[in-house]
Amino acid sequence: MATNPIGRGQRDADEAVCTEQTIPLDGADDVSENTYDTGLTTPRLGLGARIIVVVAITTAFAHSAGAPTLGIVLVTDGAVALDSNTNLATLMTIPNAAAAGAVYIGSVPVAVGQTYERYFGLELSPSTTQFTAGAIDAWITIL
Repeated sequence: MATNPIGRGQRDADEAVCTEQTIPLDGADDVSENTYDTGLTTPRLGLGARIIVVVAITTAFAHSAGAPTLGIVLVTDGAVALDSNTNLATLMTIPNAAAAGAVYIGSVPVAVGQTYERYFGLELSPSTTQFTAGAIDAWITIL
Protein backbone atom coordinates (compact mmCIF):
# COMPACT_ATOMS: atom_id res chain seq x y z
CA MET A 1 0.00 0.00 0.00
CA ALA A 2 1.18 3.47 -0.84
CA THR A 3 1.48 6.35 1.61
CA ASN A 4 -1.34 8.89 1.77
CA PRO A 5 -0.29 11.23 -1.07
CA ILE A 6 -1.55 14.45 0.54
CA GLY A 7 0.67 13.80 3.56
CA ARG A 8 -1.61 15.60 6.02
CA GLY A 9 -3.53 14.61 9.08
CA GLN A 10 -3.04 11.78 11.48
CA ARG A 11 -1.15 8.84 10.05
CA ASP A 12 -2.31 5.61 11.63
CA ALA A 13 -3.51 2.25 10.38
CA ASP A 14 -7.17 3.20 10.84
CA GLU A 15 -7.21 5.91 8.20
CA ALA A 16 -6.40 3.55 5.29
CA VAL A 17 -9.83 2.25 4.27
CA CYS A 18 -8.92 0.60 0.95
CA THR A 19 -5.70 -1.22 0.12
CA GLU A 20 -5.54 -2.20 -3.54
CA GLN A 21 -9.26 -2.92 -3.28
CA THR A 22 -10.77 -4.11 -6.55
CA ILE A 23 -13.59 -1.88 -7.74
CA PRO A 24 -17.01 -3.56 -8.12
CA LEU A 25 -17.17 -5.31 -11.49
CA ASP A 26 -20.72 -6.60 -11.06
CA GLY A 27 -22.37 -3.17 -10.89
CA ALA A 28 -23.33 -3.56 -7.22
CA ASP A 29 -22.16 -1.13 -4.53
CA ASP A 30 -19.36 -2.37 -2.24
CA VAL A 31 -18.10 -0.87 1.00
CA SER A 32 -14.46 -0.24 1.80
CA GLU A 33 -12.57 -3.21 3.20
CA ASN A 34 -11.53 -1.20 6.29
CA THR A 35 -12.98 1.63 8.37
CA TYR A 36 -11.82 4.78 10.11
CA ASP A 37 -12.59 4.22 13.80
CA THR A 38 -13.21 7.38 15.82
CA GLY A 39 -13.19 5.31 19.01
CA LEU A 40 -16.41 6.97 20.19
CA THR A 41 -19.98 5.69 19.96
CA THR A 42 -21.25 9.17 19.08
CA PRO A 43 -18.26 11.22 17.96
CA ARG A 44 -18.39 14.99 18.21
CA LEU A 45 -16.31 16.24 15.36
CA GLY A 46 -15.08 19.81 15.68
CA LEU A 47 -17.14 22.43 13.93
CA GLY A 48 -15.06 23.82 11.12
CA ALA A 49 -13.30 20.49 10.64
CA ARG A 50 -13.27 18.72 7.28
CA ILE A 51 -13.50 15.07 6.42
CA ILE A 52 -11.04 14.49 3.60
CA VAL A 53 -10.93 11.43 1.37
CA VAL A 54 -7.99 10.64 -0.89
CA VAL A 55 -8.25 7.93 -3.56
CA ALA A 56 -5.22 6.67 -5.50
CA ILE A 57 -5.70 4.40 -8.49
CA THR A 58 -3.49 1.30 -8.09
CA THR A 59 -4.77 -0.66 -11.11
CA ALA A 60 -5.94 1.29 -14.15
CA PHE A 61 -9.68 1.19 -14.76
CA ALA A 62 -10.82 -0.78 -17.81
CA HIS A 63 -14.29 -1.25 -19.21
CA SER A 64 -16.04 -3.26 -21.90
CA ALA A 65 -18.22 -0.53 -23.38
CA GLY A 66 -19.92 2.77 -22.69
CA ALA A 67 -18.67 5.31 -20.18
CA PRO A 68 -19.04 3.87 -16.68
CA THR A 69 -18.01 5.93 -13.64
CA LEU A 70 -17.22 5.06 -10.05
CA GLY A 71 -18.85 7.14 -7.33
CA ILE A 72 -17.04 7.43 -4.00
CA VAL A 73 -19.53 7.94 -1.17
CA LEU A 74 -18.58 8.78 2.44
CA VAL A 75 -20.61 6.66 4.88
CA THR A 76 -20.89 6.33 8.66
CA ASP A 77 -22.11 3.39 10.74
CA GLY A 78 -22.15 2.10 14.30
CA ALA A 79 -20.89 -1.30 13.08
CA VAL A 80 -17.42 -1.92 11.69
CA ALA A 81 -18.92 -3.96 8.80
CA LEU A 82 -20.70 -0.82 7.52
CA ASP A 83 -23.71 -3.04 6.81
CA SER A 84 -26.39 -0.51 7.82
CA ASN A 85 -24.55 2.65 6.90
CA THR A 86 -25.79 6.19 6.39
CA ASN A 87 -24.62 7.98 3.24
CA LEU A 88 -23.14 11.37 4.11
CA ALA A 89 -21.98 12.68 0.73
CA THR A 90 -20.84 11.63 -2.72
CA LEU A 91 -17.33 13.05 -2.69
CA MET A 92 -16.18 12.30 -6.20
CA THR A 93 -16.96 10.51 -9.43
CA ILE A 94 -13.97 8.79 -11.01
CA PRO A 95 -14.03 8.39 -14.80
CA ASN A 96 -13.65 5.10 -16.66
CA ALA A 97 -10.22 6.03 -18.00
CA ALA A 98 -8.58 6.48 -14.57
CA ALA A 99 -4.91 5.61 -14.92
CA ALA A 100 -2.74 3.89 -12.34
CA GLY A 101 -1.09 6.55 -10.21
CA ALA A 102 -3.89 9.10 -10.58
CA VAL A 103 -5.01 10.71 -7.32
CA TYR A 104 -8.46 12.13 -6.54
CA ILE A 105 -9.29 14.22 -3.47
CA GLY A 106 -12.70 15.07 -2.07
CA SER A 107 -13.83 16.64 1.18
CA VAL A 108 -16.91 17.65 3.09
CA PRO A 109 -17.21 20.03 6.04
CA VAL A 110 -18.42 18.69 9.37
CA ALA A 111 -22.13 19.54 9.37
CA VAL A 112 -24.01 21.15 12.24
CA GLY A 113 -26.71 18.76 13.47
CA GLN A 114 -25.37 15.79 11.50
CA THR A 115 -25.29 12.56 13.48
CA TYR A 116 -22.03 10.73 13.00
CA GLU A 117 -21.51 7.16 14.14
CA ARG A 118 -18.33 5.50 15.38
CA TYR A 119 -17.04 4.25 12.02
CA PHE A 120 -16.46 6.02 8.72
CA GLY A 121 -15.91 4.24 5.44
CA LEU A 122 -16.50 4.48 1.73
CA GLU A 123 -19.11 3.03 -0.57
CA LEU A 124 -17.77 2.26 -4.05
CA SER A 125 -20.69 2.82 -6.38
CA PRO A 126 -20.25 1.91 -10.08
CA SER A 127 -22.71 3.43 -12.52
CA THR A 128 -23.03 0.19 -14.55
CA THR A 129 -21.71 -3.35 -14.91
CA GLN A 130 -19.24 -2.33 -17.66
CA PHE A 131 -16.04 -2.13 -15.57
CA THR A 132 -13.68 -5.04 -16.23
CA ALA A 133 -10.69 -4.01 -14.05
CA GLY A 134 -9.52 -1.45 -11.54
CA ALA A 135 -8.32 -1.13 -7.95
CA ILE A 136 -7.81 1.69 -5.46
CA ASP A 137 -6.11 2.72 -2.25
CA ALA A 138 -8.10 5.20 -0.15
CA TRP A 139 -7.64 7.16 3.05
CA ILE A 140 -9.94 9.14 5.34
CA THR A 141 -8.51 12.02 7.35
CA ILE A 142 -10.43 14.32 9.69
CA LEU A 143 -8.79 17.71 10.11
